[in-house]
Amino acid sequence: MAPTYYIRHTHSMWIDDPTWDHLWAAKKIALHYPTLATGETDQDARELNPDLYKASAKKSMRAFHELRKGAYVLAEYPGRRCLVGWVEPQEIALYEGKWDSRGKPPGRVAVLKTLQVSRVQEISASAAIAMLAGRPIQGTICRWHNAGQRIARRVEGKEAEDVVESLDATAAEVLCAEFLRLPTSETNLPQLAHLILPVGRTLRDVDIFGLDVDGSRIAVQVTFHRRENAGWKIERLKKMEASGVKLVFFLTCSASFEEGGIQFYPLQEAYRRFVATPTGRQWFMQQR
Repeated sequence: MAPTYYIRHTHSMWIDDPTWDHLWAAKKIALHYPTLATGETDQDARELNPDLYKASAKKSMRAFHELRKGAYVLAEYPGRRCLVGWVEPQEIALYEGKWDSRGKPPGRVAVLKTLQVSRVQEISASAAIAMLAGRPIQGTICRWHNAGQRIARRVEGKEAEDVVESLDATAAEVLCAEFLRLPTSETNLPQLAHLILPVGRTLRDVDIFGLDVDGSRIAVQVTFHRRENAGWKIERLKKMEASGVKLVFFLTCSASFEEGGIQFYPLQEAYRRFVATPTGRQWFMQQR
């Protein structure tokens, strides 16, 4: 499958409203790096060679060159506007807009590096909430390794397959948190009563951290990997081992088992059983 990229357009691009309007109407994604590593000039830089720019700009320019070879993209724009689409293989084009009032001087020509997006779908605010949940949180543009198939499916107009592999990493973590709310009699796992912290990306060593119905703490990791490829995540989970802390690990395996104080559970089985419930089915329909 072709890669997926995420690009964040913000007001820190220092371009005026007509230039923003053009990018959105024309369905273009853009970078605005006016200064080369050699220093400022009275005109925006037009060079496309990433190595001519400073560190952060260099990284973004390199990602832009990778994206131009053909990829899916999710792009955010100011005003909570969001789109997904496909970037056909193409050359980076320059577009001359205008700086905003912070320009030097205001109204100076802003030279943007742009790519045209095709097969575009504008995303509503409600749909964007779910799509953006697992987006990269640092940088202007980067490859979105954990995007799964959601962006590609949306662009291609395909329904989500009824398998756990159709989920991205963030959705899989939410799935497991919801599955843990089922009674222990149905799962043979601790029953989650409350989350102590948000699921997933805000946590370093675990993906889910909460209290079970008995008031004991639960620490959980979630991965699509098999046991032999998940050693580093297991070691991180073990850091949470302490009196009264229950450790659970969802991963790809054929059956549940216990090892080293950790309860291992098949991610595919958690998905199958949760989606079979009325609540789980409603949840799955929102992942399309």
